[in-house]
Amino acid sequence: MELNGDEVENNDDKNEQHLPIKTLSLHPLEHCWVFWHYRRARRRSTKKWMDCQRTIVEIDTIESFWMFFAKQRSPSMVRINQDYALFKKGIQPMWEDPANMNGGQWIFILQKSHNNYDSVINELWYKIIMALLGSIFIPEIMDQICGVVFSMRISCFTKISIWVTDYRAIKHILILGHELKRLTKFNNCIVFRRNDNMKTKFIL
Repeated sequence: MELNGDEVENNDDKNEQHLPIKTLSLHPLEHCWVFWHYRRARRRSTKKWMDCQRTIVEIDTIESFWMFFAKQRSPSMVRINQDYALFKKGIQPMWEDPANMNGGQWIFILQKSHNNYDSVINELWYKIIMALLGSIFIPEIMDQICGVVFSMRISCFTKISIWVTDYRAIKHILILGHELKRLTKFNNCIVFRRNDNMKTKFIL
């Protein structure tokens, strides 16, 4: 506990000194983020896709991040047909959101038969979300990023996709892709696809 010596009252006539205690301050993030959870509706359900999405928590400080993720289930433990998503506040994890309509995704795909699948997919996820929360990329790149989605499906692969707002910002998109590869040390290729038609635009 740190005390401010300049503020300590120095009075020999007093038997008691009241020392001001510096309160613990929070460490705000550059952006406020929202954690989403998606669970696919059961068969014959009338729920729309967005009805199956729910917000879990807003994360705007380092402390709120650690408090939440310390208790959150690891991606490798997510059940089939569920998603985790972390998006900037005000942006929904859907293509129809105005921030995503002209955007695209850098996509990491990992086969479930991969050696050490659990540890690899967990490490990928945490490295990426910590990079986003910590805003480690230059401002022009961070302005492009909307969020990240972890998708667990019944097929033989799992997908992590980093969404950007404008697929036409080629220079920034390629810089982001190379930075993601460097950060994660991912050995396989990653691909960039447009949100409007899901056509592959770049492969790294």
